[in-house]
Amino acid sequence: MGYLKVNKTQITAYGGDNAKPQALDYDGVAVTPADATVLPNGICRGVFVTGTTGNIAGTTPSGATVVLTSVPANTVVPIDLSIIAATSTTATGILALY
Repeated sequence: MGYLKVNKTQITAYGGDNAKPQALDYDGVAVTPADATVLPNGICRGVFVTGTTGNIAGTTPSGATVVLTSVPANTVVPIDLSIIAATSTTATGILALY
């Protein structure tokens, strides 16, 4: 699977009212959420929602399960994940960032 260069300026890091626009430069891979499938390029450094606002469910490298709720479209969430699960994920256009 090839990398998609995600070089966006003025992307708001997830953090609510305290978020500040910042320039980010990542390699991104489109992800199809799957409950038991480890991300094909290993643990990601974050996720980028390019489609619709929604939840992202996943598993951290330590095995903890998380659900990020109401992640806005065009938002980067800096989180290490090994799995992005289909169950409970409602956001679309998810890129795993490396």
